[in-house]
Amino acid sequence: PGYGKTADVVCLQGQFTPAQCLRQPACTSPPVIAHVAQDLSSCEGGTEEACPAFTCMPGYQPTGPLRCQDGRFTHPRCDPLPCPRPRRAAHFADLSQCGGT
Repeated sequence: PGYGKTADVVCLQGQFTPAQCLRQPACTSPPVIAHVAQDLSSCEGGTEEACPAFTCMPGYQPTGPLRCQDGRFTHPRCDPLPCPRPRRAAHFADLSQCGGT
């Protein structure tokens, strides 16, 4: 973690192509993520290993991991969890339109 390769190593005509592992630039400020369940300030100025996996508040789910790539953070979100299909309720003929988010 914290390093990236400059190229894939490939064997061409009996010789390997050159490649290096270089330190990735540090990310500055983490993005503001609405409905995140913890403080992400520990990610500031660090590389990917400095930033813990984030969790969302109850009722929300992350759209992906928060990663430092090439000096920039990815921008995941905390999206609302979808609601299950409603159960039958007394005196309602059709609740199929109520399913979803």
